[in-house]
Amino acid sequence: MSRTSPDVLLWQTCQDRRIVFVTANRNDEGPESLESTIRSRTTAESLPVFTLASYQRIQHERNYARLVAEKMLEYLLDIEKYYGTGRLYVP
Repeated sequence: MSRTSPDVLLWQTCQDRRIVFVTANRNDEGPESLESTIRSRTTAESLPVFTLASYQRIQHERNYARLVAEKMLEYLLDIEKYYGTGRLYVP
C-alpha cells in the first residue's frame, strides 16, 4: 500500500488482515480520514490504531524510543483487552 492510500482503505485492510495499524501522521480531514473511519467503523472486535505521539522524538531520543517500544509491547501482549477502543496513543 502507498503512503498516499486513503485512511479508510488502510484501516480496513489492517482490520481485514488482523494487522495493527501504527501511524504518526493521520488527520481528521473529511469523511475518509482516519479519525472519521475509526468513529464510524470500529466494532467490539476491531483492532486499535496505535498513534505515535512524537515520531521525531523516537528517531532522536533513545530513552523515549525505548519507552514507546515497551508501551507498544505491553499493549500487544494484551491486545484482546483493547479491541474496540479505536485509538491508543503511544506513549
